[in-house]
Amino acid sequence: MANIRRRNKSSDSTSKLNTSSKNSPPKTSPTSCVVALASPVVSPKTKNLKKPNNGNFNNVAVASLIKSKTESLKKSPAAKDSAKKVSFKTNRSSNHSKTSFLRKYFDNTYALVFLLLIFFIGLAFIGVLNLSTNPSRNPNSINNVFAPISGRLLDRVSDSETFLNPVSPQSRAKVWALSENGPSTVQRYILAVFYFSFQGDGWRQRKGWLNPSSECTWKGITCNNRNEVSMLWLTDNFLVGSLPMELSYLSTIDTITLNDNDISGPLPISYFTQLIHLRQLSLYNNRLTGRIPDEMYDRALEYIGLQENILHGTISTRIGKLKKLHTFYLHGNRLTGTIPKEVVDADSTVEIALEDNFLTGSLPSRIGKLKKLRWLSVQHNKLTGYIPKSLGDLQGLKTLYLYNNEFRGVVPPELCLSEFRDFYTDCGGHFPKVACSCCTACCSSAGCFKDTAGS
Repeated sequence: MANIRRRNKSSDSTSKLNTSSKNSPPKTSPTSCVVALASPVVSPKTKNLKKPNNGNFNNVAVASLIKSKTESLKKSPAAKDSAKKVSFKTNRSSNHSKTSFLRKYFDNTYALVFLLLIFFIGLAFIGVLNLSTNPSRNPNSINNVFAPISGRLLDRVSDSETFLNPVSPQSRAKVWALSENGPSTVQRYILAVFYFSFQGDGWRQRKGWLNPSSECTWKGITCNNRNEVSMLWLTDNFLVGSLPMELSYLSTIDTITLNDNDISGPLPISYFTQLIHLRQLSLYNNRLTGRIPDEMYDRALEYIGLQENILHGTISTRIGKLKKLHTFYLHGNRLTGTIPKEVVDADSTVEIALEDNFLTGSLPSRIGKLKKLRWLSVQHNKLTGYIPKSLGDLQGLKTLYLYNNEFRGVVPPELCLSEFRDFYTDCGGHFPKVACSCCTACCSSAGCFKDTAGS
């Protein structure tokens, strides 16, 4: 009985393991255990079990029973769920490692693709930047002076209506450019327009013009190191005609010197909006008409020589923007209005010549701010008022022509401290307009006389 009770406890403890499962086998009662011990076959799993040699069949039966219960536990849903969870965790861990590897792989791939995309975008941007900063590399740009000429480009450089006239400078230049051996360029076409606009066949000197040689070797043409025209210098060369608009597309030009010719017509505004490198403009002693474009004062001009023309209008208040201006010659025109007070802001100016116009008003009171001024000539105008004492601050001023105006009063003593080479005022005649003790010459309606200075 002791053995049976021990087995029952074992059986009861074994059966308690399955109470949590709804489908677990029923508990084994003590009677069933006795029956099992009485029979050599305990369960289907033990039918092939051999009897031990020692004849201890009861121990073998107990071991068989425990094994049977253990296997039944393995088959229970709870055990299967637990096994599945373990298997899931194992698979998930394996899948996670695979996913991590794939994620890293694809992340690295995307990063590489992104970097390559940025690289090629950068190359494209650099290419566009080069085309914009160096138009000669862009065959389709209107500013590409080395582009082979085509009807489409020429219609953008010149007014298309000019080609309807077979003898216009544009038509003649087009015919010449298309007849050249080899492709002609926009730059050569523009220079050909310039040639025909000023009747180049009658020039005094025209060596090289319209020859197959490089345009940089033509008379009066200077180019930069990229073979782009930078200077036109054809003074006193019998140029007859008006300034062609096409010249404004040679944006690398910094100097235009065409004085002492027979150039007529207005100053093209496009010269000052498109010739962004223009520094020197010398067109004096021609027959230019019209107003001086305000856009001229937007360029960083250093030399303005427009004297001895037929220009009218006023001097713009934008003159103060010319911070690099050295020489300002507008004398011998038909300018009206006043000398703008903003002129004192062009403080690099060395020479100002405004004589022989119809200017009114007074000299700017702060003209002494032009510390670099060496020459000031405003004679033969209609200026009034007193001579500014700030002129005495200009220690470098050597030439001062104020005569034939309506100035009144006494020359400021500060001004007499300067060492003038020439200082002319209306201090002459029987009724002098100005009293001056330091002028080098006194003028009146009869003229200027040095021997009457100070009288």
